[in-house]
Amino acid sequence: MSAPRIDCATGHDKLGCALGELYSSTLVYYLDYYKIKCHICAMLKTPDELRLELGRAIRVRRIGRGWSQEEAAKRAGMGISTWKRMETNGPSLVENMINAAFALRCEDGFSQLFPAPAAYNLDELLQRQAATVAKPRQRAPRRRSTS
Repeated sequence: MSAPRIDCATGHDKLGCALGELYSSTLVYYLDYYKIKCHICAMLKTPDELRLELGRAIRVRRIGRGWSQEEAAKRAGMGISTWKRMETNGPSLVENMINAAFALRCEDGFSQLFPAPAAYNLDELLQRQAATVAKPRQRAPRRRSTS
């Protein structure tokens, strides 16, 4: 038998809530009353929840473009059964998700999927910026011919 699920203001259950022991119905009331969104809770999802959410988003995007599942699968270069499974259960392979994103013209977000951590101080920020500046190309010295 599973533990009872108590939802916080964003719809996440107590077991998945990062607020841990501080979580209570009083906190939920406070968050809801003052219209405060619990961003910590909103970010916590199981891999299955995230996969299902991606599947739903893919379906909504496809329908928004006015495409059938067959047409979307063809544009993504995959079989219709793979596309249907992806919409229902979420993408199980990264390759399928990337192909779907390109077919649905929403591939821009992949570059922001794993952002660099924030700098802790100004010195670290300046070091990072200096590291990203293009360095002048260096060439190896020419060999001298021995004639």
